[in-house]
Amino acid sequence: MIKHKVTILLILAIQSCFSQNLLETINAYNSSILDNTKEYKMLIISDSSCGYCQITYKELQKFTSKIQIIILDYHEDNSSEIEKFNNYKFIPAKEISEIKEQDFFPILFLYDKNNKLIWSKKGWFDSNLKKIRKKTNYQDYSN
Repeated sequence: MIKHKVTILLILAIQSCFSQNLLETINAYNSSILDNTKEYKMLIISDSSCGYCQITYKELQKFTSKIQIIILDYHEDNSSEIEKFNNYKFIPAKEISEIKEQDFFPILFLYDKNNKLIWSKKGWFDSNLKKIRKKTNYQDYSN
């Protein structure tokens, strides 16, 4: 039982370290990508041909006044998504060798103004919107 708990803690610690360094890696790749005027940053590891990734892009549009959306995209022919979601920063994953191949999309990482990881999730679920609203104190008065 204790061995199982230690294994889980180790996995969480590794994921946290990996995700914390993602913004640093992206900043090293291109220092003009990060927008420090936004309160939050959302990094999405994605394949823009994935249906769930496209849902994620669409659902996050309402947050762009508060959150900078950065998409690390594994799909090479993503010109239509870049045009459709032109307020997002798309980065071709193949250009950043420090980030290994992924086998699951989307993976979301939400960072605060100090680039500290405050939330992450594998996959897109409607409950993600509630979590993002709560973490960012987002008020949506249109609903």
